[in-house]
Amino acid sequence: GGCNHTPYGMHIMSPSPFDAVPGGPEPTAIGKHSGLVPILSGDPGQIHLQELDVAIFDVTKPELLSSMQGEGLYDTPAEVADPESNLRVKKVGRTTGLRTGVILGRVSTTLSIPYKSSKFNSLVHFDDVWAILGDNGSTFSEPGDSGALVVSEDGDHALGLIFAGGGNTSFMIPVRKILEHFNLSLACQYNTEKGDQDDKVQEDENAA
Repeated sequence: GGCNHTPYGMHIMSPSPFDAVPGGPEPTAIGKHSGLVPILSGDPGQIHLQELDVAIFDVTKPELLSSMQGEGLYDTPAEVADPESNLRVKKVGRTTGLRTGVILGRVSTTLSIPYKSSKFNSLVHFDDVWAILGDNGSTFSEPGDSGALVVSEDGDHALGLIFAGGGNTSFMIPVRKILEHFNLSLACQYNTEKGDQDDKVQEDENAA
């Protein structure tokens, strides 16, 4: 959301112009920016602590999208669960790809993160944030992974979205809160081989 400054209706590109390389896929508009949760700054004793850092867009080219995470690694789960301490998790990120880790727990104090863009430069103070530790001393996420969907290790439940991190610790916002705020649900079995296979099984069962 560009720290509140992305214009409504701005084209959403995939890949982003920043990620475009010679010989790679041509950046294509797949949607238009349609909403955001405003980022607040100021004295945490006087303002409502930030709970969400999310922007959404309306899809204009659904044929180019898939609910598959990574290159056929696993599909987006349909079910949502609340985070729990010591729960093993995984995610596919734009920068780091597939990484696994464990939820350390809910951050017990206000988490203050510096935000900086061309039109916004301030500390933002967060509440209801969950910390994740990457496996084997590796990072669970790195810059560019923000927005990655965190799921349970078995892939059955969606838990949160990555939005920040430092060192070996990453931070996520519970996905249930995001979906409820925008009145959304997760898409699964959309333009995926698994979805096509499930449809074929259902057709065979109906024929039988």
